[in-house]
Amino acid sequence: MTNRGYSAQVRLASACFYLLVTFFVLLYWRGLWLVADEYIFPADVKKSAYTSLGIGFGGLAVLWIIEAHVVVALPVKGAERRRKCSSRILDCAYLYVASCLSVLSWRGLWLLQDHHLAKFEKVLAAFIAHVLGAASLFVLGYFQSTIACPITIAADSSPVAVKTLQLLQPPNFISRAIPVPGDNEASSAEPTSAGIEMS
Repeated sequence: MTNRGYSAQVRLASACFYLLVTFFVLLYWRGLWLVADEYIFPADVKKSAYTSLGIGFGGLAVLWIIEAHVVVALPVKGAERRRKCSSRILDCAYLYVASCLSVLSWRGLWLLQDHHLAKFEKVLAAFIAHVLGAASLFVLGYFQSTIACPITIAADSSPVAVKTLQLLQPPNFISRAIPVPGDNEASSAEPTSAGIEMS
């Protein structure tokens, strides 16, 4: 088999796998969304939206606090298989909760957008939402955030206790605007050479 033939087979198999993962992601998201429609104030769209938004972002805030301040210590001694199993269970539970909260956050924002744009004609409201979102993301430099399955998929990482997702990573412009404590003292204490920027 030639390299080109091998590459074509790999790309075809990868495309099929991406489509399979996309199908399961759709089942997961749509199923949870419909359950929320059924049980979170189904008779009041506005109340349902704010409740979904509160649960979603409130829960994610709790996860951010956990990631920042809590370290899950798995037993150092004991069977390797048991340690890996315990870590994997924690990872799966953490991922599941985080993904549920993500869906609820999306649902809350989605319903609120529909509610507040309802005063416009339907097609006009759609264009307003699309153009405003696209323009804002291009200006911020984060348009790639719109890309999801089937263009990109994310595999679960190896068991690492609660630090699976690394939630709330600061964008570069925020990291540059808010200096890390001690950086100024450290940089002033280090000698610099002419023409060389110290990182």
